[in-house]
Amino acid sequence: MSTRLEEYDGCPELDCVRALVAPSALAKAAQRAADIGTGADRVLIAQGLISEEAYVRALADRLGAGFEPLDGLARRRCPLDDDRLIEAAAHGVLPLAENGDTVLAVAPREWAARTLAAAAAADPALATSFHFTTAERFD
Repeated sequence: MSTRLEEYDGCPELDCVRALVAPSALAKAAQRAADIGTGADRVLIAQGLISEEAYVRALADRLGAGFEPLDGLARRRCPLDDDRLIEAAAHGVLPLAENGDTVLAVAPREWAARTLAAAAAADPALATSFHFTTAERFD
């Protein structure tokens, strides 16, 4: 398989790790993602080529979004009641109050990293409305 950049250009979720993962591995992840119907980030993480935390930190840096560790997060920052909080965490999206605004803490799953990377490329200001975290940190 050739490893030309064009082979994984359709996966904007890989842009953030081009300096961290070999081009051949990125191309293989893009192909595997297309074969099984998920984001290429999920393939890299599942194959152990990068940890989920390293990936989402790189994605946050690339897009200009924040990283939300959730450690020591004050309960009052989340406007949801307890039942909705548990449901939101199960879906990997949690609204948080920040400086008078609401940002979404997102643990990317399936196609989320691709969707958010493409949306932020089209409108870079969008990245300020979310922070990334990991599923493990949600759990």
